[in-house]
Amino acid sequence: MLLNAKGDLAAAEPLLREAAEGLYEVLGARHPSTLTSMYNFARLLKAKGDLEGALPLFAEELEGLRLLHGAAHEETRDSASNLVRVLREAGKPSAADEVKARFGV
Repeated sequence: MLLNAKGDLAAAEPLLREAAEGLYEVLGARHPSTLTSMYNFARLLKAKGDLEGALPLFAEELEGLRLLHGAAHEETRDSASNLVRVLREAGKPSAADEVKARFGV
């Protein structure tokens, strides 16, 4: 995360990828630490301009939060709002509208 914060995305990427994959393997897809790691990796990909790589991670993080906390939880709704923004940025307004309608954001 320090490398990411310093803007060294190239150095941060393999470390964030390894963390996300490792937590997924060890703790499972729905563990809060896995979801946070997935979100961090997705943010890095988005910062690099790889929206197509980031979108599935943001969507999986949202689904995990929905299952963990429910659709009305503040963290889930924040994640849904974030996914809506990224979908719009990626030129997918109909997908963004679906997420927006589903989560009321």
